[in-house]
Amino acid sequence: MTDQTQPAIKVARGTTYLYTQSIIGNLAAVVYFAYAARTLTQTEIGVLATLSLTSTLVVATATLALPSAVTRYIAEYTGRGEPARSKKVYQFAALFGIASGAGFATLTIAISGALSGGLLGTQAYQLAVVLLGIDAFPLILSQFFMGTLTGLQKFREIAVVAALQMITKSILAMLFLATGQGVQGVVAAWILGDSTGLSLYAAFTLRQFAETRASDDVQKWELFKYSAPLYVTNLVNYLANQLDKYLVIFLLAPKLGMDKTLAQLGIYNLAIVAVSVVGMVLGALGTTLFPQLSEKLGKTGKGAVDQASHLASRYISMAFIPMAVGLAVVAYPTITVFVGPSYAPGSTALAIVSVATAITCLAPLVSSVLLSLGSTRVVMEASIVGIAAAVAAGYPLVQSIGINGAALTRATLLIVGFSYGAYRLAKIHGLHIDGEALRKSCMASAALALAVVPFELLFPNRYLLPIYIALGALVYLLAVKALHVVQHEDVDLIEDFLPPQLGGAARRIGGFLVERRPTVQHQQTMPEN
Repeated sequence: MTDQTQPAIKVARGTTYLYTQSIIGNLAAVVYFAYAARTLTQTEIGVLATLSLTSTLVVATATLALPSAVTRYIAEYTGRGEPARSKKVYQFAALFGIASGAGFATLTIAISGALSGGLLGTQAYQLAVVLLGIDAFPLILSQFFMGTLTGLQKFREIAVVAALQMITKSILAMLFLATGQGVQGVVAAWILGDSTGLSLYAAFTLRQFAETRASDDVQKWELFKYSAPLYVTNLVNYLANQLDKYLVIFLLAPKLGMDKTLAQLGIYNLAIVAVSVVGMVLGALGTTLFPQLSEKLGKTGKGAVDQASHLASRYISMAFIPMAVGLAVVAYPTITVFVGPSYAPGSTALAIVSVATAITCLAPLVSSVLLSLGSTRVVMEASIVGIAAAVAAGYPLVQSIGINGAALTRATLLIVGFSYGAYRLAKIHGLHIDGEALRKSCMASAALALAVVPFELLFPNRYLLPIYIALGALVYLLAVKALHVVQHEDVDLIEDFLPPQLGGAARRIGGFLVERRPTVQHQQTMPEN
């Protein structure tokens, strides 16, 4: 195994752990959403989406972006071989998380009446908001433990906990819905699931530092100095991620009334959830890349960061683009099969956002490189530029075409923000990506779409979704083979990465996609007598 492939395998394993967690957790979530969509009204689904918006805002506000600073410095200290300093960073972060979590939980409960009336238009959901406040404590504190484990690159532990957390929440939510607990029952399930996650994150973190004595040689102000611009960035990113939903709430409510607006939000939110299931691979990759790049920067400098960036862009292009394009072309059968025909109006929004995520698939890579280089201000600027473009486009779009306008708003934000970030990175440091792999993956994904769309039009049946998917996968693999996208080095990396039991399957697939290596015949010369 070469020095170049070793980091790639590390990133790939970390990404796979987190994406496997995402798949397992989201399978549970898909079952829950399918059940909830048939148990709750569309308005109640919209209420849950609004509560989730509020919860995410509380967490983003309460953490001060310190978990990202914790990840960066623990990864850097680990790269330098200084575990004592890493432990001191973790201890400070945990104490801060306890104080912040308790404070914001209390505040949310105190203003629960105002939040229920202002965001949901009724006091009927005040108890759900109170429960949301209780859930804020384990959610906030968990961020600091996750930041620590991410800095230590304990992706397997993070994956296990996150999967168990999501499974617990989904199962309990369905049980509470089955007993008629409604929205409040779902939020109660969030509390129990997030508390379970907090306990496990804490246990794994404590075990990592059990035999390490903390060092006092850590300047706490450095954490705040690093996280201060990133805190603003996180709040800006929150607005960027949720702007389309806020536009739906505030622009459609005067026209449709709060009940119908929440119903529209419920339809749109399920479409965004469907996109996020595929998008989890990008989130997992970003999570694993950031500490890897920070560690490389601490050990060997910027050259290794460039090498890792080029390699990561190759596998993002090959893996994610066909997934996003494939979801776009089967948007209608996907959404109607999983949550029912009543949510079919969300299929167009699902397709629009899926295409936008394919176009901006390298965004997590760009952000990870900028963060590892300490260019947090540029990350924030990219979000602000994207928001400005989205507001300009979203105001007329949402008012005129509703949730499809919201999807176009999100697409505008993603594309403009990514373009700005990539442009600035190219100017600051250089944009080191595998352009050939990106171009050929787009071509193969286009072939996928051109094959599946006519087949859907000829045979329009939502229950043929597995056949649509199989056809798309087959066409993509044939196009990849024809374009010579996969190289021998890719197959070698996959064989090194996979468990030995799966090595044979990797070789067979690799043998199909890649031409055989030429074998060199060594002629043995007979010694002369």
